[in-house]
Amino acid sequence: MRCEAKILPCEHRAANDDSLLSSPRMTTSPGPSRDLAARRQLHELAQQSGLQVQGGSILRTSSRFCLGIEHGDYNGTELFGVGTDRFLWTWSRPNESGRVRLFSGAFAQEGVVEFAPGTVPPPGSPVHAGRWARYAFGCDWVLRRAGYRLGRGLDVVVHSDIPGGGMSRDRKSTRLNS
Repeated sequence: MRCEAKILPCEHRAANDDSLLSSPRMTTSPGPSRDLAARRQLHELAQQSGLQVQGGSILRTSSRFCLGIEHGDYNGTELFGVGTDRFLWTWSRPNESGRVRLFSGAFAQEGVVEFAPGTVPPPGSPVHAGRWARYAFGCDWVLRRAGYRLGRGLDVVVHSDIPGGGMSRDRKSTRLNS
């Protein structure tokens, strides 16, 4: 199944300017009202986390519900995935710190995940065991294994209306921010 991410236009405006949150190009699914709500949520997450994403790119990708074998697509197994009306949005901007800094609204209690690219802790490390940070480290590891290296740091806030359990989104995170 091919992953498609849509880049949503984003101009730099004042934080309380609602025109930042609207766009005439946003006429496709999930619909302008959900994209507007997601943009507002991304704005709140950026303020909450202190990450500097203003002026960066907002991306949206869909999800799928996998019936049968989960994660079979990258284990060489056939799978039956069904597209859904749930999405994941990211707002990202390169930074000059040389560090990747991510914040997920779904896991706000875990704070900002921060690391230098290429410094993935070993499997089972307390740094990421049982935490959503394992996805961020996994994205870095997959990109490096494929020959991609981040030349600068990156600030990212993540918002999603994808429920947990059986919904694929982790691989798309890699694609969104590569």
